Amino acid sequence: MPTLRPFRDYSPHDVVNMFSYSGNVPNAGVPKGTLVKIVGSGVQGHQNPVSNLGAPGAAFNGTVSMRFGNPWQVAPCQTGAAGVQDKALGITLWDVKEVDENGNKLLYNRLAQDERQCVLSGETVPVLTRGLIYYSGTLTQGGAGSVGPNVDVYAGANGELSTSSDGVRVGKTYGAVDAYLFQVIKLDCE
Repeated sequence: MPTLRPFRDYSPHDVVNMFSYSGNVPNAGVPKGTLVKIVGSGVQGHQNPVSNLGAPGAAFNGTVSMRFGNPWQVAPCQTGAAGVQDKALGITLWDVKEVDENGNKLLYNRLAQDERQCVLSGETVPVLTRGLIYYSGTLTQGGAGSVGPNVDVYAGANGELSTSSDGVRVGKTYGAVDAYLFQVIKLDCE
């Protein structure tokens, strides 16, 4: 499962805040550091940027309470299957979660949501298109020194980064995998 540490260096102009996460969000959530692609037609200028997601989880007689969200969506990159190569938009900077570690709905606790740096399904998730990140995932699981500096990084399966050239190139490494199984990567999805 991918993840990012706080060490990052990027311009705010390289963060896209226009898309929500597409698909079901598991209880563990979708982790920050997931490489994503645009789903469907992307941003449609004529489309209403807010869509009705339905009830927030509880319904009471005589009340109307709807949950609204962003209709423009991203999903994890997939690659390698029958030559399919997804063009990556970038990497998510925040988690996508519905519940916290105790099973409490984050929908009802905005402060807890902000403290965990996560968004709910339907909310806009920040996506980094270019910059330096401190990343851990399948790419770094070989252990310290397994992937060295100046190695091209590609889009892998399930939103992970990979050194396998089956996917589309999204950046390169700036150093070897460290003892904590993290690595500095220069991301460039443009």
